[in-house]
Amino acid sequence: MRFAALRILLLISLSACCISMQAQTWNDLQKNKSEWIIGHGYGSSSREADQNALKDVASQIRVKVSSEIMLKSGSTKSQVRNRIKETLTDSLESIISTYSSVTLNNCQRMIIENGPKRYHIVRYISIEDVNNVFQEREEKIKYMLKVAEQAERELKIDAALKNFYWAQILINTLPSPSNVTYYDYEGNKQIISVWVPGKISSILDGLDFEFGGYTSEDHTLGKLLITYDGKPVSAVDYVYMDGISWSTMTSAKDGLGVLELRKDVDVPSISITVEYQYNNELHQDPEIENIIAIMDPVTFNEAYKTGIPLKEKGSSGKKRAQQIQGPEEDEAVYSFASIDTHETASYEESIHKILDAVSHKSSGDISGLFTPEGYDTYRKLLLYGNARVLDDSHLKFMKFNEEVYCRSVPMDFAFQTNDKHFVEDIVFIFDSTGKVSGLTFALEDKTVQDINAMTMWKDEHKIILIQFLESYKTAFALKNIDYLESIFSEDALIITGRVVQKTVIENQITLQKQYVEYNRQSKAEYMSNLRRSFNSKEYINLKFSNTTIGSWRDGLFGVSLKQDYYSSNYGDCGYLFLYVDLRDYRKPIIHVRTWQPEPNKDIDSLSGLYEPGNF
Repeated sequence: MRFAALRILLLISLSACCISMQAQTWNDLQKNKSEWIIGHGYGSSSREADQNALKDVASQIRVKVSSEIMLKSGSTKSQVRNRIKETLTDSLESIISTYSSVTLNNCQRMIIENGPKRYHIVRYISIEDVNNVFQEREEKIKYMLKVAEQAERELKIDAALKNFYWAQILINTLPSPSNVTYYDYEGNKQIISVWVPGKISSILDGLDFEFGGYTSEDHTLGKLLITYDGKPVSAVDYVYMDGISWSTMTSAKDGLGVLELRKDVDVPSISITVEYQYNNELHQDPEIENIIAIMDPVTFNEAYKTGIPLKEKGSSGKKRAQQIQGPEEDEAVYSFASIDTHETASYEESIHKILDAVSHKSSGDISGLFTPEGYDTYRKLLLYGNARVLDDSHLKFMKFNEEVYCRSVPMDFAFQTNDKHFVEDIVFIFDSTGKVSGLTFALEDKTVQDINAMTMWKDEHKIILIQFLESYKTAFALKNIDYLESIFSEDALIITGRVVQKTVIENQITLQKQYVEYNRQSKAEYMSNLRRSFNSKEYINLKFSNTTIGSWRDGLFGVSLKQDYYSSNYGDCGYLFLYVDLRDYRKPIIHVRTWQPEPNKDIDSLSGLYEPGNF
């Protein structure tokens, strides 16, 4: 066992909402002292007595957990005897000094003497609850490892690295991590303290970045082609050195990233650092945020990619770029709704005029290419993150009913008050008159794959569902509250959940409790909350994965997705369930919308997630 891992944070915070009812009588506590940690507090006021009781409980818990760590580390003393003399005392002191930050529930309160001159209050907690601290930490680690493995299989490298790294941080807080095992996706038994850092190194090592050419005439904007084990990544985050300084964080999508260079500065090659720590997203998990604040980061040299040449590719390189940028995941849908090449000429001409206007930040005379609704969406899109076109050479067209869809137009979006870039593919929708009636952000290729894998479905149903999910994603990105109001039925069942962190200071003891607050809301309440949320954010970006879909009958869908929510001032990840009626695909209706941060054993389903059978 590495004693560096002992500088940890079994942070114990006594719950701010301790139960005041006497779940035990004083006689019960006296008879069963061995089952409880009992803290006595005396004072001239009820508050003073209560605070002293809390401090007494905290002190006893520190002693107990310190003893457990000493016991578990005893077996390694003979192997590292010299290091123990130097580090053990400091490590244990570090543990004790950080106890007030770990969450412990069910600290109860009992009034023994209630003044007026003298107050005696008892706080008590079961030893079983204290012992569960380590077990709960292990369970959380294993859950995060499952999420990370699933993300890796889906080539969502950002989510894989974040969950593996945060799990690594938690592993370093266990008293004896070498004794904790985990069965990986292939059923192999792994020792987590060895396997997890190996996985992080392997993923980082498997990432490959290549320059894909310039996209601007002045050579200030270029593309990066990004693969993992030879396949285009679904998502990965990185920064790069432009020859003078490091860039802002950039989020790549479906194998395509962006880099921006300084004008008239010759940069023959760049260096890239792949993001894996995600410190800017720690607010998603206050427990890990508290832990990382007092621990040294873990460094992985494989995250640093140096000497990537910035030179135009030859014919073989261009072919590779086409393979990466022209994925075939949605070919099943396109073959069903294909359109002859000679029919696309007028649509291609319109697209190139629009993209030229985007590139030159000019509306020009292109308004005639849109319907009024389409032009309004176009203008909102330009206001969303200073849109810049990355590529217009891989346009795909499909026809469904009277509409024509043009896909695969990647754009880069950057925001003034937030240090992050996004790459998103834009879908243009033409109506029967040949005008652009709408624009949407495309789903990730893996999500499209999941939908196309439903072999029992009709192809038109796949298109309808893809179109709906892309419209839903876009409505959040462009903060289109009118559209969202229109698609929720008046009697929709809406269950929202959010992770809440409460903090109270009582006589220098930090009381923290993380929990998930579930609310059932009316449509009016949900929309009111959305408006308030939209008004406070510069941008919103949704990413979907882990898509599972059930269809009761034609046009009625139950859709479960893992949703990653990013915004300028908030972020979370969780599971979204939508029960949506798409029988009239132009007028979708959502009857049920639920969100939960993780599977919940109290939900009546095998997965622990909301699904059609729950409603």
